[in-house]
Amino acid sequence: MNFKNAVVCTVLILIMGCKEQTGNGIQLARLPGVAPVVIANPSTGGEFFFTVTVRNFGSEVSPAAYLRVLVKWIPGLDCGSLFTTQKEKIYPIKSLQPNEPWTINSEMVAALTNDTSCHCNQGACAGTIYFTLLKDDFPFVAFLYEKNTSLKLEWSADGNSNNIVDLNGSIPQ
Repeated sequence: MNFKNAVVCTVLILIMGCKEQTGNGIQLARLPGVAPVVIANPSTGGEFFFTVTVRNFGSEVSPAAYLRVLVKWIPGLDCGSLFTTQKEKIYPIKSLQPNEPWTINSEMVAALTNDTSCHCNQGACAGTIYFTLLKDDFPFVAFLYEKNTSLKLEWSADGNSNNIVDLNGSIPQ
């Protein structure tokens, strides 16, 4: 799926309000066309971007929460390193109404590293990204053992990102 199609699919699913995924409270959405994804944008030289949606699948307003995004990738020789780079960012999520989504749409993977000289491009960068819902930003308090609250997504240098693993609320290191 190309970058433009992925963004269009995400927006359409959010507008339609699909409820194929069920559960209580907020979860990382894993609906068709809305699952977390890492995709290459051809208009930026194949730079990898990620998109993730959190949705309140409960029947009551959710409390405010946080989304921890942890990315591990090997930048490659063009960045002067063959060692794994690991960075994270915490995003605040406001209280969500029932069935209300909250989305990070098309954020650069390399933007989490604060190194603008080093990019994560298709053909040269593979990695793993973890999405974890937190009750508090520090110390990290996860929604332990709850489905779709901590996911791991791996992508290959060629741009395939179809391996999503539910970590059942555990916090990756």
